[in-house]
Amino acid sequence: MKFLNNLDLQSNELQNAVIQNYAGNPDGTLTGTEGQIVYSTTVDAIFINTDSSTAWDRLATGSSAVASVTATNATIVVAGTATNPTIGHGNTSSVSDLSATARTYVDGITFDTYGHITAISTSAESVTNSNTTYSTSAVDSGANAIIRLTDSGGGTDDLTLVAGGNVTITPSGDNITIAAANDNDNDFVDGASWAAATGVLTLSVSSQSDVTVDLDGRYITSQSDDFGTIAVAGQTSVNASSAGDTVTYVAAGGMTITTGTDEVTFSSANTNSIDYVNAGSFNTTNGELTLTGVGNAGAVIDLDGRFLTSFTEADTLDTVTGRGATTTNAVTTGNLTVNGDLTVSGAHTVTLAEEVKVEDSIFVLNSNEAGTPSEDAGLVIERGTATNVAMLWDESADNFAFVNSNEDGTTTGNVTIASYAPVKTGNLSVAGRALVSTVDAKGTAASVFLTTGTAGVIESRTAAQVRSDIGAGTGSGTMDDFILTDGTTATTVDDGDTVTLQGTGLVSVANVSGTFTVSTTANNYAHPTQTAIGVTGTAASVIDSVTVNTLGHTTAVTKRTLTLANLGYTGATDANKYVLPTASATVTGGVELATTAEANTGSDTTRAVTAAGLTTFYNGRRFKGSIGDGSATSIAVTHSLGTTDVIVQLFDVSSGDTVYADVVRTSATVVTIDFGAAPASNDVRVLIIEL
Repeated sequence: MKFLNNLDLQSNELQNAVIQNYAGNPDGTLTGTEGQIVYSTTVDAIFINTDSSTAWDRLATGSSAVASVTATNATIVVAGTATNPTIGHGNTSSVSDLSATARTYVDGITFDTYGHITAISTSAESVTNSNTTYSTSAVDSGANAIIRLTDSGGGTDDLTLVAGGNVTITPSGDNITIAAANDNDNDFVDGASWAAATGVLTLSVSSQSDVTVDLDGRYITSQSDDFGTIAVAGQTSVNASSAGDTVTYVAAGGMTITTGTDEVTFSSANTNSIDYVNAGSFNTTNGELTLTGVGNAGAVIDLDGRFLTSFTEADTLDTVTGRGATTTNAVTTGNLTVNGDLTVSGAHTVTLAEEVKVEDSIFVLNSNEAGTPSEDAGLVIERGTATNVAMLWDESADNFAFVNSNEDGTTTGNVTIASYAPVKTGNLSVAGRALVSTVDAKGTAASVFLTTGTAGVIESRTAAQVRSDIGAGTGSGTMDDFILTDGTTATTVDDGDTVTLQGTGLVSVANVSGTFTVSTTANNYAHPTQTAIGVTGTAASVIDSVTVNTLGHTTAVTKRTLTLANLGYTGATDANKYVLPTASATVTGGVELATTAEANTGSDTTRAVTAAGLTTFYNGRRFKGSIGDGSATSIAVTHSLGTTDVIVQLFDVSSGDTVYADVVRTSATVVTIDFGAAPASNDVRVLIIEL
């Protein structure tokens, strides 16, 4: 506990007090304030500070009595042998004890300068009887209505009836009519169940009893004309497990499908066209090279005079090289024989060569690659106006590829692949898996089929062989042991048998261009008509009963008028003279809300305080703030509570400890706080509560 000012006991005893215990000899080591007293637990003696520094004087040793205490320039002598000297009390007068009874309360207390109570005053509590008799009346308030209570003194209090959705409130004289628009539309089907054994459809209706519809045999309990599973060799099976399913053959690119009697024919148009040059001619007069091709219009190349129509070489090779062994110009020669190595630093272009013969059995491409491979390598075939083709090693895909590409052989690195080119070969041996991304549907009914034979060899089979393989014989393509099943009963269809899809009852079958459609009209249910019923409530009328037939339709509605007894009212039969009972701790009744002034007075026992009023009450009876500027020792705090009956508490902002100073209630709105030393800026928090 921190006291920030002198503690004046007003000549009262300080009993059972222990002064500060200090471990060690304070003299020369402990900085104190002049007049401060400590007890050294080390030397077992009492010390007093004499110079607000480290100079301490010893007062007593051990259990010896204090002989003398020196303060400033005088000596204070405490004489006598008594263990507990008697200190004379300044004022011993007192007033009689007081116990408030009935409605008597204390309204004043008088203190003398010593803090003693010298007088007590009392007052008798006055009570205002708020019981009254109210008369009621109806008041129009737009869409709402007001029940107005008028007391015997002419004061009014209103109870407002608020109209909600589909409700109108209309006052007329002393009557208030509450009407509701009946737009209830809660009779709807929210569930259904079907009993296949009996043909009964049960519909559950919201807020109503279930409705049952007996279809009277107008439904299908089983269907024997449905498909089971149609298996296709090498493909995913097609399931057609119900009578409503349709198996449809769809023609893809280049494929046509035609149907005949018990036949489905798949045909493919051969759309393959290959663009290639198959002939060429050269006009020596104008220097034009004409190329003709298959699948295209060909091309004409104008050499623009850059050719020789005739030339006679007079120099020998030795004569030419004698004039210089190297040149940067282009050199054109006929047959060239190189007895040593041929090193070509630039591009090597062979023009109009019919044949290139190389004795070496191995070509090395990318011969300068020494690190991690990053470049594609291969052969590019120039095709004129058509897209070039290439056989190359695709480094990024890590495989050989025959491709279509616009590359001309100048690219270093990754070759751009437009698409993959077709490859025709003899026997093809695949050590791993043969991966096929797409399979074109081509050929006719007489074309061969590719199948996987023994040892993984791909073999060709004719249509007749395939039919024989699957047990269909060599006839028109019908198959033995074709089984139709509904999941329970199976029927075998032999060669020449006819499968007929026939509807009965509510089921129909339609055949359009070989596509069979099975449909039913079981859902075409005609709802029976019903006479509309309208009920309009008036005043305090309510729906009393609702009659529903077996189809879930409402056939009758009755209503009745509510009475006061229905609403639980047991008072006087004249509702306009209703007496509102006074609320108490045990009785439910009317209560008046207290004003802020009445709440602050605190003497009313009949009025109630709201949560907001209670908050306002407490907020108006308390004050808080921070004080201190580092220089002032006396600080006036304005709380504006209007009374001196206040509790003042202080605490240190930095530490949170409660501190004590001299507090004077200067007036009903101001308290003055005196400190022994000026507190730092806003270092002390002031809390004031009105009693």
